[in-house]
Amino acid sequence: MMHANRIRPHWLKDMRNYDHNGELVVPFWFWWALAWQLLPWWLMAGELFTDLGIAHRLYPDQILLITALVCGLPAFLMVLVYPLRAHFRELVQWMAVLLWGGMLGSTMLMAEGFITCLPSQIRLYCSLFFTDFWVLVMFTFSPRLWCVFFPTFHHQIWRQPE
Repeated sequence: MMHANRIRPHWLKDMRNYDHNGELVVPFWFWWALAWQLLPWWLMAGELFTDLGIAHRLYPDQILLITALVCGLPAFLMVLVYPLRAHFRELVQWMAVLLWGGMLGSTMLMAEGFITCLPSQIRLYCSLFFTDFWVLVMFTFSPRLWCVFFPTFHHQIWRQPE
């Protein structure tokens, strides 16, 4: 019975956290997480204009690079689909699931790189792996993101006292 009397979080009450359609907006760190998920795409774009070869240092194998690009693709799609979430709720929910899968795949790629890297690259892969892991944890355990993408979630968890 204590579950039913739980107090609602402050971000569900604050009207500044809702857009003009009355939809709860994502927290600011969500956009930073999307930008982080696009890291392989940023590196490939940088490689087109410079000769540094950073993407090939992080992803030495062509298959790893293509896999990393595929893991970042849901972040691109989320940027395109997010403004339509009031009209296409199920599409946005599927995109959130795909985005989580991309984050999981990216974290697993960085874990593989962290395990198999040279001793001189351990700091680089350690920082990349733990940043990916932290983004995955924040995305998975954020109740606000669950409420944004799955609106019935907050009705099940934070009920008004009867």
